[in-house]
Amino acid sequence: MTEIPKGKYMKHLTAIFALACCASISTVQATPIIYDFSVTATSGNLAGFSATGSFGFDDTVIPAGTNNSATSLLSFLDFTWNGIAYTPSTANTGAIWRLADGTLSFAMFGTNCFPSVCSVSAASEGWNFRTGSLNDFSYSDGQAIGFGTATARLRTAQVPEPASLALLGLGLGLMGYARQRRAS
Repeated sequence: MTEIPKGKYMKHLTAIFALACCASISTVQATPIIYDFSVTATSGNLAGFSATGSFGFDDTVIPAGTNNSATSLLSFLDFTWNGIAYTPSTANTGAIWRLADGTLSFAMFGTNCFPSVCSVSAASEGWNFRTGSLNDFSYSDGQAIGFGTATARLRTAQVPEPASLALLGLGLGLMGYARQRRAS
């Protein structure tokens, strides 16, 4: 094994650390933000019926401190209402707003949405979810319109720390340095 002179060892250690930092920065990607929600019908033909689901969006589509009043913002939706399962391909968004600290301020989505508006019609099966200052739910069972309440809660997930690779590189470098010092 080739021995590295002590003065050059710190240069190698610095290079290893810099490489590990660069590698960890390049692995940072968009973060999916997922909320669990529940709705309860308080009027209409399904009064008393409750359901739960989850919706999510990509933080690069709606960065903290921005509003996006557009369709197709959901990257994830898992919701069954009145026996019908809904996904991002069968429901749509009207708007999602986030505060500067990243907190969800307002979200509106459902089966009949356009930028800034979602609605239901008595003539067709559908629903409209709004959370934020309103926290309401409206739906139609194809015959009549009903209303309800809604709640949403951020799903906390174990997210890997982006600097883990840098810490691993630093730890390995320090172990090598300690071994080199012991050998001299």
